Amino acid sequence: MSLKAFIPPLEGARFVVFIKITLINARPARAAMASPGELLDFEILRECGWMELKLANGAVIRVKVEPSAVMYAGNDPNSGLPIFMVSLGAIVSLSKIPQEMIRRQPPSGAYK
Repeated sequence: MSLKAFIPPLEGARFVVFIKITLINARPARAAMASPGELLDFEILRECGWMELKLANGAVIRVKVEPSAVMYAGNDPNSGLPIFMVSLGAIVSLSKIPQEMIRRQPPSGAYK
């Protein structure tokens, strides 16, 4: 059984994130035993890898999303399906930076 979650974009964002949550045990017994607000252990079954984003200024950055916590939030009153809240962290890496964007400043203070 798998569920898809939609995270609405922030104001001014240029991308939308969809998360697919796969339940290891198709029987809802584990979710039913968990109480709302309980953090659940998880294992990553498949890595999605890095996304490369080319920005309007010519820079290319790499982004990877890493889940840090999963919490059972209860059940949907209409469908009865379990609701999970997922806390995510983003790892951002510079891939290609145009030379004109690099600005070195002279050392100041104790590092002169």
